[in-house]
Amino acid sequence: MASRPTMDTELLIKLERLITKNARLSSHASVTSVLQDLGTPTVSLAILDGEKILPHCFTAGSDDTSTLFQACSISKPVVSVLTFKLIEAGKLSLHTSIAEYLPTSAVEALETTATKGMAKFITISQLLSHTSGLETSGSQGFPGYDVSKNANGHYRAALPDLAEALEGQWPSNTLPIRLKDWPGHVFNYSGGGTGVLQLIIEAVMDAPFTELMDKYVFKPLVMKRSTYVIPEEDGLNESTKEGKQGSGNYARAYYNGYTSCEAPHRVNPEQSAAGLWTTPSDLLTLVSAIQSSLHTDTGFLPKTLAAYMLKEVQSGMAHAWFITPNHFGHGGSNMPGWKCNLLASLTNKRALAVMINSAEGAKVFWKVQAALFYLLGWEKASNFWYERNCVVPFADVFAVTPYETILAPWSGDWKEQEREWMVELVVEGGVPWLKVGQMPKQRLCVAAHAKEEYQDGSKIIVDLVCKGGVEVLIRLVEDKEGKPMMEMWNGNTGSVVMMEKV
Repeated sequence: MASRPTMDTELLIKLERLITKNARLSSHASVTSVLQDLGTPTVSLAILDGEKILPHCFTAGSDDTSTLFQACSISKPVVSVLTFKLIEAGKLSLHTSIAEYLPTSAVEALETTATKGMAKFITISQLLSHTSGLETSGSQGFPGYDVSKNANGHYRAALPDLAEALEGQWPSNTLPIRLKDWPGHVFNYSGGGTGVLQLIIEAVMDAPFTELMDKYVFKPLVMKRSTYVIPEEDGLNESTKEGKQGSGNYARAYYNGYTSCEAPHRVNPEQSAAGLWTTPSDLLTLVSAIQSSLHTDTGFLPKTLAAYMLKEVQSGMAHAWFITPNHFGHGGSNMPGWKCNLLASLTNKRALAVMINSAEGAKVFWKVQAALFYLLGWEKASNFWYERNCVVPFADVFAVTPYETILAPWSGDWKEQEREWMVELVVEGGVPWLKVGQMPKQRLCVAAHAKEEYQDGSKIIVDLVCKGGVEVLIRLVEDKEGKPMMEMWNGNTGSVVMMEKV
């Protein structure tokens, strides 16, 4: 198999330089040391630009661009593609009752005494769009099971099958999946609904789910590094200290950038909802096929089915894909240490996938994604339902800040609305700084994220961030009357505060 082209050298140099210049300690001179300090040993990513998929992997260990990561809830939209392939084959119907596919006992298991007779009104469309009325699996989603062996050679946890997991009884560690609302009423994210869909697919096709994914999706698209099969113990890569790659080249979970979890990964019997292992490149292979299906008559899916899969049902949710006017995608987070995001354009062949293997890596994860959009010059994507509104990006220390004359209207003291907390914006020698009382001033640099526009007539002049320390973004805005305004984004609290000129 020919190796994929690597990320464009110029882009990679810019990204590495951007990350290293945001080191919080002067002793962190490499990209991996900065990423470890921020919370993750590995960041694996891939960019789709036109027909090219360009991968790269930053790692302190033995991971590489072929290393498999848990795709977490991105498992769900991948299953949606299988579902629509089965609809194309005439095996499933989107708006047919689940009672047509499951035994009566399985349908009634989703009901309480008071909701008896309601589950038969659930459709496959509702399972995919999270409008089935089924509850979530609990506060932790699907936390998975530690099936590694202890010192005595015994498994640490019993592993339920999918039906037992949905029932919520021993040995399941989640709540039972039952109706808590009317089918079709409102969007309520339910991984349990995806589990029910897996039961339907296996019953209709009379074959294991993993084999069906291979037959209908992975093999036709040549996604050779994608599987829902549980990895063997010797397939996992060792911790960063040893740096040895396992036979299957599977990443292992970490708490932070340095310490691996006791369980290298947890097993999800809810395979369709959280059990996919894959690479960013394979995810973009799938995305590219979907994008081609939207705009050609010879795509992986018929054009009408591809469009219907990505048609919004409720609250920014299509059929297992989150949707905005210009983008589709999905994110994911699995215990103990997996996070990922997939974002794709609806109008052209552009997409980005980022995967990490750390519980504490969310901050660096979003920063890297924002930096790539910035460096590529891509338009800002509207936030999906699950995304934070306030992410403080990396500082671009090489970007030229606006001239002092432009910043002059914002110079001086500002205070938070409804609080007495004061900051002062000063410009010295053409360089903007942020001061608070007698504390050391913080240099401000241009924020490394995509440009944004307001729709109310206000104009964003510049976004400035503190370099390598204080997690704050200062947005300088000119309202429609030309009055200077200031927003302060706090990366620790996730809040955006309007400031008042003193």
